[in-house]
This record gives sequence, C-alpha cells and structure tokens, in this order.
Amino acid sequence: MIQITKFFYFRATVFLVLLSLFSCKKEEHQNHVINKEKKTEITDISAKVKNRNNWIFCKAVPLLKDEYVCDVEKFKSLIIDISGDSVFISNKYSDEVYRSRILSESFFEHKYLLRAYQKILKDDFKIILPNKIECIRNKKVYDKNSELDKYFQDAFFVDNYMFVESDGCVIAFAKSSKDKKSAAECEDVAVEMGSGKVCTIKNTSLAKVYEEIISSKLVEKSSVLPKRIPMVDSIMNINKNGLIDVKFKVKSGKIEVVMNFDGGVTEIILEKEEKNIKRSIYYYAD
Repeated sequence: MIQITKFFYFRATVFLVLLSLFSCKKEEHQNHVINKEKKTEITDISAKVKNRNNWIFCKAVPLLKDEYVCDVEKFKSLIIDISGDSVFISNKYSDEVYRSRILSESFFEHKYLLRAYQKILKDDFKIILPNKIECIRNKKVYDKNSELDKYFQDAFFVDNYMFVESDGCVIAFAKSSKDKKSAAECEDVAVEMGSGKVCTIKNTSLAKVYEEIISSKLVEKSSVLPKRIPMVDSIMNINKNGLIDVKFKVKSGKIEVVMNFDGGVTEIILEKEEKNIKRSIYYYAD
C-alpha cells in the first residue's frame, strides 16, 4: 500500500512539472507572437509616416462674413498628415478615415451651403469647385477618445487645399512642399469666367513639373494623363466621370494641356524660362 501511494505521488509530481513547463513554453510563445505583432504594427506605422501628405493651416473664412469671427487658435499650430486611411496629428497617429470621391452637391447637406462654398472658394482662393471632390470622414465621429474629432469630422480636397468646417468657418489647410530643390513662387490670377494660378518653379525641367502635376494631383483627373509628355500634338477621348477629352499641344520648350469637363475647362501651360519652368493652371466655368 505504501509503495502504491509513493508511486501515485511520484506520477502526480511529474505531471505537475510537465504541466508547468508546457505553460511556460506556451506563455513564451504567446509573448513572442504579441511582440512580433507589435513590431509589425510599428513598422507599418513607420512606413506610413514616410509616405504621408503634410497639411498646415492656411486661412479661415466665415461662412457668413458679417456675422462670424473665426477662432483659429487651435488650428494655427496644427499639422495634419494623411497616409492612405490613417491620419496623424502633430506627428502622432490619431485616427482612421473613410475615403471617397463624390459629387460636390452630395457633400453639402443644403444647397445654400454649396452656394456659400462655391463663392468662398472662388473669391478667397481663386478656385472653381469641381463637380466631384475627394473627401474623408472620421471613422470615430462623436467619439470622445478621437483626437481628430476635436478638430473636424469631414474634409474635402481641391487643388492643394484641404477644407474643413468649424463653428461656422471654412478652415483651409495647404499642402506643404517637401521638395526644397524645386522651390515655387506662385501668384493667383483672375481670368474671365474663371481663375488661375501661375508659378515659377526654379531649377527644374518640363518633364519633372509635368510629372509632379500627376503625382501630386494638382488638377482634377490628373491620373488619366500620360506619365510622360507626348512628343506630338494629340487628343485623348475619355468620356468618363465628367471628363470629355484631353488635348495636348506640344512645342519646343512649351506644352499646353486642355482638359474638357462637363462643367468647365482646366488648362495647363508649361513654359521653359532658362533654368526655370513657368507653370500656369487655369479653371474656366461653362
């Protein structure tokens, strides 16, 4: 009887030791998996940081100019970075957003808001609001833990501006340039039935400026443009999503691009001036 009891205790002791060893190994494996996931997450965020677009406060305009005074203190030092669906505020990851491209009239809840924005963009930014706009919406709208929700819930993009609304004011953020070698001097110009912007970009080439228009989406539907400047005059028939066609006129040291939309015309003129390039972009309403 004593021998059986000793044998029982021996087996029980061995079982407990093996169980303890297995638990330690399992915990070690779980920790390894968790650490690996954390490293992967950090790597993904770091990759996003390198490729994100940078937006800084530019200007504030009241929707009703006679009744509102815009409070912009919280926006002045704000830096917003966007990479894919991720938003970074002052260099720290903040929130995820929904991205979409919709009709301009669908973005605004009321027609009077659409008309107000059309006027503000034309008068204060020399921009014609296009038929379709790219926009984002915070996935954590009304969430107290959302850092982005402290500043805005929705935003839309036109040219090199991001527009949000806060307390009856249109807040504009401008895309900051990270290319110091090709510094640009720009001025807004008024044209009949439209608006424009003329920039002198230093120490660059026609090809680089043309490619930047596409990569930076400086004009609507820039993605349909050929990646390289055409060698001869040509026309691209599109007839899709509001874009009818694109016409190219090529000369020595100069290229003209005319994009015909259902609601207007976008004209791009690139001209070589010694080591610099003069880039003119005009928007005309029908």
